[in-house]
Amino acid sequence: IDANLQELDDMYSIVALCVGDGAESVAKAQGCYDRIDEESTNSSSSIIDALKGYHTDSFQVVSLTNPNAFASVEGDVSTLLDELVRITKPTGFIGYTTSNTDTEYLTAIAEKEEELQEEGKWKFVETYVDEAMDVAISLYQVE
Repeated sequence: IDANLQELDDMYSIVALCVGDGAESVAKAQGCYDRIDEESTNSSSSIIDALKGYHTDSFQVVSLTNPNAFASVEGDVSTLLDELVRITKPTGFIGYTTSNTDTEYLTAIAEKEEELQEEGKWKFVETYVDEAMDVAISLYQVE
């Protein structure tokens, strides 16, 4: 991931949104962010609230790398994905990691992915499954 972020750093201004303990230090260690925004609370709505602080069409690439992010919003998967689409520029990309063990959230995520595709808000690009880490990384392009 670090190598890919370094490559993107040459093309785009990259902002890291860090939610939760230790996230900011991990982002700083990667050394490729132009700005690091930190959300200090760990409440279930903190990720969604933090995303609502960004303007519509703010970013060309949005990446949600914490596989527990969907679990942390306590069932509000729909709002989380809507916010990711809202802050991503048209033709931009959204990538996110999900834990393959969170079956409770995988169904809700799949339903919302399909809904956003049917509404013409994004199109599926690819999913990479890392069986060793038991995660999947999905990539969509905003329309």
